[in-house]
Amino acid sequence: MKKLICALFVGSCLFAHAETKPYVSIYAGGSGLQETDFDYAQGTSVGSFKYDVAPVYGIAVGTSIADWPIRVELEYSCRKNDLNRIKKSSGGIVTDEEGNIKAQMFMGNIYYDFTWVDSPVIPYVFVGAGVIKVELTPPWKAYGLMKGSDTVFAGQMGLGASWALTDHILFDVKGRVIMSDKTGYKDTNMEGDNLIYTEILAGIRLQF
Repeated sequence: MKKLICALFVGSCLFAHAETKPYVSIYAGGSGLQETDFDYAQGTSVGSFKYDVAPVYGIAVGTSIADWPIRVELEYSCRKNDLNRIKKSSGGIVTDEEGNIKAQMFMGNIYYDFTWVDSPVIPYVFVGAGVIKVELTPPWKAYGLMKGSDTVFAGQMGLGASWALTDHILFDVKGRVIMSDKTGYKDTNMEGDNLIYTEILAGIRLQF
């Protein structure tokens, strides 16, 4: 992941003096969080937590490179998934507990646009690397734990397509998978899990 971050930085430097086409992208969509396992810090297993699908919102600033099918960008997004149920390691399922995971993502991305496709809709693929800041509100009734937070490395990959509405406005649809390093919540006396998000997004790209 560190190598990918270095590649993003080097790529940005190489393109610094090329003719560029900057843009701003805003989007929204749905974010699904894969079921996660939690343990007490001393090693006792709590069980697995399942979360509801949540809305996700984001903004990105970037630039395309003239005569190149490549774009680079910096992105911020946020989502908050509410707790749906707990599958306890001791057996049984709990559905009346409240809790959530809020995650803010800061990412550097590289896009490859298939501009050679003879179509008004241009597909693309992308990868990115950065960090996710996670804020955990654990279930209160069963465990009485304090809120905790952590910041971990994360990466993403995905694919999508854009449709030019005008010379400067494009409609974007994309799907992606975000994967983080293992989280830890010292204030809660709990250890978390790797976070894996699956997201479907749609938005507008304003190209200058």
